[in-house]
Amino acid sequence: MAQVHRGARGLFYPFLVFSVASLFYFYDFFLAVFPSAMAPDLMRAFKIDAQGLGFLQAFFFYGYMPMQIPAGLLFDRFGVRRVLVTASAICAFSLLVFAFTTDYRLAYCMRLLMGLTTAFSYVGAVLIATLWFQQRYIPMMAGFVQVMGGIGAIMGEAPISMMVNHFGQRHALLLVGMVGVLISILFWLLIHDHPDSHHHTYAERKFTEIQKLKIIFSRPQNWWNYLFGFGIWAPMSIFSITWGVLFLRSAYAFSNETAALFMSLIWIGIMVGGPFLGWLSAFSLKRKLPMIIGSVTGLIVSLILFYGPRLSLTGLGVCLFLYGLASASQAVGFGIADDNNEPEVMGTAFGFENMSYVTAGLTLVPFIGYWLKTHWLGQMAEGVPFYTAGEFRNILFLSPCCFMLAFLVTVFFIKETNCKRKVLSLNVNAKK
Repeated sequence: MAQVHRGARGLFYPFLVFSVASLFYFYDFFLAVFPSAMAPDLMRAFKIDAQGLGFLQAFFFYGYMPMQIPAGLLFDRFGVRRVLVTASAICAFSLLVFAFTTDYRLAYCMRLLMGLTTAFSYVGAVLIATLWFQQRYIPMMAGFVQVMGGIGAIMGEAPISMMVNHFGQRHALLLVGMVGVLISILFWLLIHDHPDSHHHTYAERKFTEIQKLKIIFSRPQNWWNYLFGFGIWAPMSIFSITWGVLFLRSAYAFSNETAALFMSLIWIGIMVGGPFLGWLSAFSLKRKLPMIIGSVTGLIVSLILFYGPRLSLTGLGVCLFLYGLASASQAVGFGIADDNNEPEVMGTAFGFENMSYVTAGLTLVPFIGYWLKTHWLGQMAEGVPFYTAGEFRNILFLSPCCFMLAFLVTVFFIKETNCKRKVLSLNVNAKK
């Protein structure tokens, strides 16, 4: 069991603070995933095709990715509580506006705002973990944050599809927007930045933001860890978060609800794999072992899923579960970041690492949408363009390629830290 820092008020309160902070990641993943589950509804509502849907999804990442480093800097400067309260409130507002608009341009803007504000979710929760729990357990705690993200993603698949069928798109999203308001209130009431009054404060003034960025960018291990994060999470962005439901509808003739239900198995894999691989890292005192297991598993499963023979429903479910479990090894990347950077720049380091996970959403998702549009065979279904399984398979080769990238970077370039911090604290007079 992860042990808390001295001075913490018992065991219950640290876990309460950490769990409440993780709620925003639950909301983050719901917002990232729900367009996939209601893709036909959104295409009809905004009168868009696959390319338009790809951009609707990508605008979330257009906000999410570039905000990662500023988010880390803001956490380092102002603390977790104030930043999370503000970000979550604005996020809930953006979803409420999205629920009522019929203008695709305003919808794009609200998706951008959702991305900008949810950029604080994962980094904030993991920062809380670094303040309340021992260093060796950071990947495990990051894995528990993934569990919350997995629950949010599952809610953004089949459950939201069912809600849309019963209540309509607008009212379903209105209810979810109110959940965001509740999360913001909980942050205000329950979150505290650190257990001890003498603990390092975020508002450290002796290091400027530029100095912190130079420290992060000057270390090769941060960049190799970034490439691992891109490779291990890109398959989630291009398949699970965006195109998975449409692919399963085409390849297996599923209804929208059934396809969304099967896609939920990926997020169950994330929920199991995150804590398990984090525990494996802490138990073995190795960072690279779970990273290699994840990348190899993902490579094999993605080849079977997209290019193997047609799977039975059981086989399909197992592959989807393992696909998620493999990608869950991204949590260990935060352990690498924690081991290679000082506490004073940890928010910035985590922001840089988290940015790698959304790079694919910014680049590959709209590229795939453009490719599908230009290679569309002209079929229609329920008033929207229909893309065949063959059309998807011709472009989803990017998934195994990304898993291979993660494997190669881990084996040849990332250095094993044995769960120990390689640097201790910044020296204000040091030349960085």
